[in-house]
Amino acid sequence: MEYLKSFTIFCAGALGYGIIELLFRGYTHISMGVLGGICMLFISIMNSFRRGLFSSLLCAVVCGIFITAMEALMGYFLNIRLGLNIWDYSEVGLDLYGQICLKFSLAWVLLSFFTMQINSLISEKVFCEGKNILKST
Repeated sequence: MEYLKSFTIFCAGALGYGIIELLFRGYTHISMGVLGGICMLFISIMNSFRRGLFSSLLCAVVCGIFITAMEALMGYFLNIRLGLNIWDYSEVGLDLYGQICLKFSLAWVLLSFFTMQINSLISEKVFCEGKNILKST
């Protein structure tokens, strides 16, 4: 069951991020789906900490830092080393080699906060976690 949940969360992140890119940029790249899935799995892990030890804001900030780091890593390999030019933040300002920028790092924090809520819904509604289903009668 845990593999199915991880696969579902990965697919939700991959599909969700692809849709966001299509809506805002008009195009996407398959690698962004993979990155979205990986980030969604990390958000799911952080969401489990949110339920116990850490605040939602702290978890969202950690997720935003993780996403920014993954974006920098993928940008280095895909855009700089392989020359795919999937994205370029050079014109956004406050950027690092056009691969990451402050504006989108802050957006990842905000998006992470909302994505934790989506992750909780998937866990509760699809995998019946977090509820005692015997008492819901």
